[in-house]
Amino acid sequence: GSGTNSNVFVTLVGEGGESGEVALLKSEEHVDKFESGQTDTFVVKSKVSVGALQKVVVRADGSGLGSDWLLDSVVVSGGDLPGAVEFECGEWLTSAKPSAELLPGKRVGYRVAVVTGSESGSGTNSNVFVTLVGEGGESGEVALLKSEEHVDKFESGHTDTFVVKSKVSVGALQKVVVRADGSGLGSDWLLDSVVVSGGDLPGAVEFECGEWLTSAKPSAELLPGKRVGYRVAVVTGSESGSGTNSNVFVTLVGEGGESGEVALLKSEEHVDKFESGHTDTFVVKSKVSVGALRKVVVRADGSGLGSDWLLDSVVVSGGDL
Repeated sequence: GSGTNSNVFVTLVGEGGESGEVALLKSEEHVDKFESGQTDTFVVKSKVSVGALQKVVVRADGSGLGSDWLLDSVVVSGGDLPGAVEFECGEWLTSAKPSAELLPGKRVGYRVAVVTGSESGSGTNSNVFVTLVGEGGESGEVALLKSEEHVDKFESGHTDTFVVKSKVSVGALQKVVVRADGSGLGSDWLLDSVVVSGGDLPGAVEFECGEWLTSAKPSAELLPGKRVGYRVAVVTGSESGSGTNSNVFVTLVGEGGESGEVALLKSEEHVDKFESGHTDTFVVKSKVSVGALRKVVVRADGSGLGSDWLLDSVVVSGGDL
């Protein structure tokens, strides 16, 4: 299933300029081009002499049945090049990620294990992307498409492992950014944790999350190590009309730092949270141990009907308190 029926285009970029985007139409080897395991060679006519190649951009337009495509690599030769230049890819091009910007040389492969929370409804049908950030640079955002364990990935309680090909050797990992695009039914997703290994890493590096990714908060920036869990009880006033349908967020600020803004998504007590007279408790995972609390910032985004909200009080416990 690695092949594609899409129309494919290439742009050569060098020190002397760009070729312009060129459709790859007539394979020298095959009538049915871009099939699994095939090498297809094309003559590309450039507007200019591109000179020393800096990158190659490949785009698939997603047309035809079976449009997802695993692009292994591209090799460019001829013209004013002194020899063949290889551009490794190893990524799937899809409707969610239709193009790849390839740099000369081999890519660095990392194994990224993504753990979905085990609560009911924790899984997602969204497209998910990851960016590895280290002392040596960034991988670029990579779509997580083919799980080694499951056909239906990102389901409740599942661990899904992906091979991520980085443009550079990222070095010692500083953070991982995970993004879900909110597509598909049941797009809200409880991301438990991410474990990265392989490449130039001396061992596996765990990034705990414990947050829901939603349309209101589609991405999470994860730091190495365990997060600190706090329990945040939110009390809504008891007057008529005190409740809200808004999305609500909290930031814990203490002597040791800030939690970062966290969406309050799943109440332990109520399906319909923030209603008049209700107390709703949430587990908030902080990037740091905030220490002695100085303040709590609560934000409602005003979405939904009946967005005005009477916030009575907030009680924070757990963690290092």
